[in-house]
Amino acid sequence: MLNRILIGVIGFIAAICIISSDVCVLSIALSIITFIAICEMHKTVGLFKKNNIVLSLMGIIYSLCLIGTSVYSVFTKTLGYESFAKVFLPATVFYMIATGIFAVLSFEKTDFETWVASFFTTLYTNLMFLHLLLIVMLPYGKIILWIVLLISWGTDTFAYFTGKFFGKHKLIEKVSAKKTVEGAIGGVVGAIFVLVIYALGCAYFNYTVNYVNMIIIAFFGSVISQFGDLIASCIKRHYNTKDYSNILLGHGGIMDRFDSVLVVAPYVYYICLILPIITK
Repeated sequence: MLNRILIGVIGFIAAICIISSDVCVLSIALSIITFIAICEMHKTVGLFKKNNIVLSLMGIIYSLCLIGTSVYSVFTKTLGYESFAKVFLPATVFYMIATGIFAVLSFEKTDFETWVASFFTTLYTNLMFLHLLLIVMLPYGKIILWIVLLISWGTDTFAYFTGKFFGKHKLIEKVSAKKTVEGAIGGVVGAIFVLVIYALGCAYFNYTVNYVNMIIIAFFGSVISQFGDLIASCIKRHYNTKDYSNILLGHGGIMDRFDSVLVVAPYVYYICLILPIITK
């Protein structure tokens, strides 16, 4: 438990430093995280094996095109939903066709499951993570980015401790043996609590906060966050692996720590386009 707390504190301090920096530095940091997560996904589903390395290279090239274009758009302050879609859609179509051609040419060497896994994991990781860059470019983007992180990390922290001390009923045991119903409820309550505290902090610095919308976004965001964790667990269970990597010194990889952020980011982005959350 002590190690978990220590990693959490270090991660939180690192997040403060990175988010407080210039938006260009922040975009580069987020892009590096995205790229590492993609490599972890490829390794987990077996794309680094000899017969599948071409599929991995295709996914990496596709990812670098999306990431590079998105970062450039941040630097030029042109990144938005429309500009991102103009690059993402055609790049994804050509990537799908390229992987399909490879699957045909290597029909007896590359099975259908590997082909689909390569496409899904690459697309899923890129699309979800790059919404963090879209959030950064919103009005009050850095403040909204904290909402994503606080929902995810608040849910995870409160779910862990609630489940540890009060958990009795398994949530979805076949996917994640340690998660409990009590922990899931604690995670939702914890996320709402953390975001209300955050909203009060924003109000202290003269931001206008819509508390009702903040609670709504926290409630559903926490539920989505926990499913993001379970989606990542489904993939790990299918491929019989405990962690996506050991890059965080015995505490898993980037995907293990950002699996919930992955799905909360697009949720928060689109909700913020609809509901007023924070204004000056």
